[in-house]
Amino acid sequence: MKDFFLNKKFLLRVYLLIITLTTLIFIFFSISVYMGIKDRTISNEYKKTQIMSKQIEYNINELLKSIKKTARALYVDYNVKELLTLQREDEIYDIIRLKMKLDNYVHVNDSIHSIQVYNSFTKNTYSTFRHLLYNDLSMESLIYPIDNEKRDMLIERKFYLNETEKNDQYLHVFSYVIYDDTYMKEGIPSALVVNVSSDWIMNNISRINHLSHANDAKIFLINDKKHVIASQEYTDEQLALYQGITQDAFVESETPACFEKTYNHKKYLVFYDPIPEENWTLVWIQPYHNLQIVLQSIRYSILVLTIVFLIVGLIIAFFVSDKIYNPVKMLLEGLSTKYNVDTNHSRDEFFLLNQIYSEAFNQLKSYQKESISKKNILHNYYLKKMITQSEQIKDSEWDKVSGEIPLDVHKTLCLILIRIDNFKQFEQKNNLHDRHLLKFAIINVVSEVLNRQFICDGIDLKDDQAIILMNTSDDYTEDTVASLLVEAQAFIEKHIELSISFTISEPWAGKSLITKHYLKALLDSNRRYILGRGAMITSSEESLKVKEGDQPPLTHEDEVRIRGLIKTKDKEGLFREVNLFFDTISSYPYTTIKSYIVYLVNVFISTFQELHQYSFSSYKMDIDEMIYKVIEYEVIDDAKTCILHYIESYFMQQENHVAQRHKLLAEAIKEIIDTNYNDSGLYTQYIANLLNMSSNHISKVFKDTMHISIKDYMNDVRLSKAVQLLLNTQLTIDQIMLEVGIDNRSYFYRLFKKKYGTTPREYSYIQSMKNSNKS
Repeated sequence: MKDFFLNKKFLLRVYLLIITLTTLIFIFFSISVYMGIKDRTISNEYKKTQIMSKQIEYNINELLKSIKKTARALYVDYNVKELLTLQREDEIYDIIRLKMKLDNYVHVNDSIHSIQVYNSFTKNTYSTFRHLLYNDLSMESLIYPIDNEKRDMLIERKFYLNETEKNDQYLHVFSYVIYDDTYMKEGIPSALVVNVSSDWIMNNISRINHLSHANDAKIFLINDKKHVIASQEYTDEQLALYQGITQDAFVESETPACFEKTYNHKKYLVFYDPIPEENWTLVWIQPYHNLQIVLQSIRYSILVLTIVFLIVGLIIAFFVSDKIYNPVKMLLEGLSTKYNVDTNHSRDEFFLLNQIYSEAFNQLKSYQKESISKKNILHNYYLKKMITQSEQIKDSEWDKVSGEIPLDVHKTLCLILIRIDNFKQFEQKNNLHDRHLLKFAIINVVSEVLNRQFICDGIDLKDDQAIILMNTSDDYTEDTVASLLVEAQAFIEKHIELSISFTISEPWAGKSLITKHYLKALLDSNRRYILGRGAMITSSEESLKVKEGDQPPLTHEDEVRIRGLIKTKDKEGLFREVNLFFDTISSYPYTTIKSYIVYLVNVFISTFQELHQYSFSSYKMDIDEMIYKVIEYEVIDDAKTCILHYIESYFMQQENHVAQRHKLLAEAIKEIIDTNYNDSGLYTQYIANLLNMSSNHISKVFKDTMHISIKDYMNDVRLSKAVQLLLNTQLTIDQIMLEVGIDNRSYFYRLFKKKYGTTPREYSYIQSMKNSNKS
């Protein structure tokens, strides 16, 4: 079996796939069935619980109806009414007869424990329990204060058996109270109380608890305060179970509810069933393990069925897999004899088929490649020879040439020269293979667009050039071709992200003239330098020539004016002259434009060098790089931008140099003032004489650089020194004035008060007071 599957790995995979799918499906089905049975079991248990709950609820309601009926009958009885309204004890004339009548009501109804009549005037309780005037210690707390929410309801309470003190001897009873609000004394009404023994209610629950003892279920009757009614009927363990399960999960609901709860590492099913008439709740707590026994047997049954199904599935899957595998087996047997592949070392049947397919495809591809390569070589050879050497092709060769290209060389022809813009960037960005691939894509796009109306063929020549040669038709116009080429331009720019320019030759007849028109188109394509990138150059545009006698674009007067603008640092005027120059030369032939641009650059360079020949200021500009860039640019706008950029750089250098020089001068002035502030003869003119400069010049430079005048700075320094001497020495005001270079007392006081807002003496006093307060 191992060897069988080892040589048929695909069969093994199909077999395992079928087994896996069927197993997963059956496991999913089994889980679904199990979960359905589990939910159904819990639902059935819940229904049984509801039936028994309804029986208990019915018994309690019937008891309540009986008690209410008895109480209302007693309330309207004349003798009971007499006890309710009695205002003096001596008014009772037949106590024995009255007690016997009340005792009859108690004996008739087994559920009644006792009947009590509370008289608020005499504050006596007349009872059927033991003797007529039995002292019920919990009677007043039952009657007063009046709780309207408990009217017409059974009230659970302790009925103490001792008449003198409350102790552990008591009975659990449910009392039904009818208040006589018409007879009240001190806010306490008279009342008829019918006490029902809790045994009657708990016996119902006990019987059901006994019936459910087999599955360990427990039933609790809960009052509105969430306490267990008649808790003495339960063991401490049972009460602890109730408290542990319901302490944080008690359900406030008017409809039955069910949930699962874990307590002491055991799982329980909890059922709630409210009794709205008494605001009570029946709580059923059943251990979950009883259901788990049933569910465990179901799990075992499902497991056995799963194992049986898997064994049967293994057998069926083997035969199904073999049937599925037969077509693959027959295909492999047929192909393995035709192709040289190793069937023993293949990973699987599909890998073997892939080997066979790859070998067949490679053979076919090799044949097609060989065929296409030979055809393409001949096609490119003859098309390139037509374009570059058409006049050298003999008549006997033209038939061979015509057979390799789709064009009819005997009809009218037109040539389109394609040039790639930003070619240097194109070369740097792409390797040789990618460049050939992109040029091939450009030729294909242009040919595809032109083929809509014309028969054409294309070839990649050298560098940034490609040629499209086409036959013209009767409706040929340059505008038609130009509109098609604009469409091709847009497509190439969007999808290939390249900018290209076109040169369209004039149509001609004569196959030997192809090279002549190619060379003319190549010369015309240089007009891209003037027109810019993406140019569309047509033969209808007249060649630009300088008319005889016309002045050059840069006269001697222009040169003198430009030099003057440089010397006067008029950058805006210089920009205007450069723009005017380029606007003028754009109408000149391409062959002369670059020479004029180089001449303009030399004017700038010679003027810059002349200005800085005897200057200490630095001048950094790569002149050779500037001339090289201007000559090598593809379009005239790039050359103009380059020249404007260099002019801007030059003026920025000069501005930075001037700013640095002014900063040094301002620092020198500051140092003179900081050093000689105590000299009363220190003035602006004095500093100017030291620096051998005019006072106006140094004043302007200092103010522009330091944003303060020389005089104000000098006064600030002198006043700052005066304050230091005033606070730190015992010198007099006059002595301090001499120390800081001020010999006029009133002038000194005026400056001091202007800056500090007070006189020197007042300032000294204020500062000394501040220092004493700090200490």
